[in-house]
Amino acid sequence: MITYRDAETVTPDALRRMTPPEIDDLFAATYQERFRREEALARAWQRLYGAAGVRADYRTGRPVWPMNHRDLEQRALDGLRGGDTDTNPVGQDAKKHSASYTGWYTSLADAYRALVAARAVLAALEVTELTLNTEFWRRGGWTRAYLVQTHDGHVHRTMDCPTCHKGEERTRFAWMTAYSGKTEEEIVEAAASRACTVCYPSAPVDTLKRPTTMFGPDELARAEAAEEKARRKAERDAKAKAAAITLPDGTPLRDEVDRDGRQTRAGNIVKTLRTAKTELNREAWYAEAWGDEHGRHARNMLHLARAIAWKEAGLPVRPEIDEKAVEVMYAETKLAEAVQELLAKARAKAVKEVAALPRRKEARQGR
Repeated sequence: MITYRDAETVTPDALRRMTPPEIDDLFAATYQERFRREEALARAWQRLYGAAGVRADYRTGRPVWPMNHRDLEQRALDGLRGGDTDTNPVGQDAKKHSASYTGWYTSLADAYRALVAARAVLAALEVTELTLNTEFWRRGGWTRAYLVQTHDGHVHRTMDCPTCHKGEERTRFAWMTAYSGKTEEEIVEAAASRACTVCYPSAPVDTLKRPTTMFGPDELARAEAAEEKARRKAERDAKAKAAAITLPDGTPLRDEVDRDGRQTRAGNIVKTLRTAKTELNREAWYAEAWGDEHGRHARNMLHLARAIAWKEAGLPVRPEIDEKAVEVMYAETKLAEAVQELLAKARAKAVKEVAALPRRKEARQGR
């Protein structure tokens, strides 16, 4: 990624060997840096207004300052030259708008120092811009495309198009550097419906009706982010689907059945394969630890093991499948063996865990 540091350190000799898109990548980075530095300068001016005891009028919704920058700077200098005294008019105004009169002079000095520094930082940018422009001018220039950074922004051949900069703030552009040096026809073809008719008055009507294929960095980043979000969601959905468990007909799996092997409403819904295995082991543990005189735990274990075996075998879940077809499938050798293997593992695990319980050992030994 090209940064302002690359533009700041490039040499005239290096620029001579670069293509228009490569040079305009440096221009674009410098353009973005100028915006950042101008915003920092604007914040410095606002800070100085406050430190000099000047307050804005917000009745229009936006700050309207009662004096211009030149007068503000003169006021700040007068305040500093007047010294840190109770009779200093600037200090008296600052006192009106703050909780404490203490420290106003230091605040004013710091704010003015910050303004001078911000102006110097912005001015230093002009050296880099001159280096780049010198090469641009030396070659007699080349075609460029600028995209207004809004959801319906147009593509312009110049940033001085009369349709731009109509608001209170300057229009901000994305440099479409991949099109630097291209012919006007190529730019209009890519811009299509986004082509500014003022900048490109000869653009064919049919071309202007077509969807654009020219998108700015912000749009591409948003599209990439949306694709990444969709990809992550698809992965989550796939994992959830892989982890989910139901009965063969797609109805929810519950962890309890009645004497006839039918699910009871009292049973908790088991949503994942992992939970089903946990419930299977739990039922086996209860049967081993406390006995299963009425076969309740055994019925629940078989019910859960059948659902687990169906899931792990990758058999389809179909709402239209009937109970007889399900029983036929469970009677198949591989599925039946899988159910018995699950039950055997759960019982073996329960035997081992229960045997390890000190109280259980003592109880058995006392019998």
